[in-house]
Amino acid sequence: MHLITQGPKLKKTLSGLIRRHDNIAFAVAWATSAADVFNLIHRFRRKIRCGVIGTHFYQTHPNVLTEFIDFGQVRFVFQPQGVFHPKAYLFWTGSKWDLLIGSANLTLGAHSTNSEMMVWVTSDDVESYDLKEKILRTINTYWQNGEVASRAKAREGLINKR
Repeated sequence: MHLITQGPKLKKTLSGLIRRHDNIAFAVAWATSAADVFNLIHRFRRKIRCGVIGTHFYQTHPNVLTEFIDFGQVRFVFQPQGVFHPKAYLFWTGSKWDLLIGSANLTLGAHSTNSEMMVWVTSDDVESYDLKEKILRTINTYWQNGEVASRAKAREGLINKR
């Protein structure tokens, strides 16, 4: 188990895990398309099993919606009760998995200048496979309640962002 508190270290860790593993699941409150990690996840989107991105307070950049128009593996929370606020990234290949959970969104600031705190847990750290399954079920529940981005929703995001 590791603690990551610096954006550049988080960026390097996430980038390596995206490349290393066959499967990705994530849930974040916000995302920006300017973030290198976002662009890498987008490039490897065939690995995404379920991804959920919040849009509350219009903090998610409209280009993020545009990048995932009609891509069913990534859904958005447009009108949450309260604020959709998780930050979890799960990667796995076979029985090996890595989980980052903490304060960092999928944004440029989180991976560069923000003060963030993420705990990195691996299948080597935890004997039980149960943690990975619980996290994946939780992300999947968020995903089931989200919506696929449509051109209309992306256009709405662009209008409201102005």
